[in-house]
Amino acid sequence: MFELLEHLEMDKSRLIEEALVHLYCRIGLSNKHHPDDLPEYLKAWQEWKRLCQEI
Repeated sequence: MFELLEHLEMDKSRLIEEALVHLYCRIGLSNKHHPDDLPEYLKAWQEWKRLCQEI
């Protein structure tokens, strides 16, 4: 997906790290406001963490 972005000067590793930060915030908010969404966010967290460890 990163390859589809155009006109953006950003390292793939930076993009993954930024996504992790935003996902972390969403997990915190989801736990309080949308607890039914939490399992999906936690699955996504594991995937993004794995991507981060690969870089």
